[in-house]
Amino acid sequence: MSIGGSLTAVSVWSNDICNMMVNAEELPELATVVVV
Repeated sequence: MSIGGSLTAVSVWSNDICNMMVNAEELPELATVVVV
């Protein structure tokens, strides 16, 4: 995977996490591990 593709994937993933937090939804376990 190219660096640009990786950055795009991380950007989309982090944006999804931010939206979940704003909507007070449960975070995926992976997100919890990354945040901690």
